[in-house]
Amino acid sequence: MADEAHARAFTVAGILKLDVLTDMKTALADSLRHGKTLTQFQDEVLPLLQRKG
Repeated sequence: MADEAHARAFTVAGILKLDVLTDMKTALADSLRHGKTLTQFQDEVLPLLQRKG
């Protein structure tokens, strides 16, 4: 069961707070939906991470 749950889980290395993880997942989904580049994603998510500490 642990392997199955891990395979479907959304994780980002070093992020333990659920609100930050949720924000990252939302930002990633938005970037993919709108065909943004990695650089655009990074530029948008960096201020979010800085605000969250």
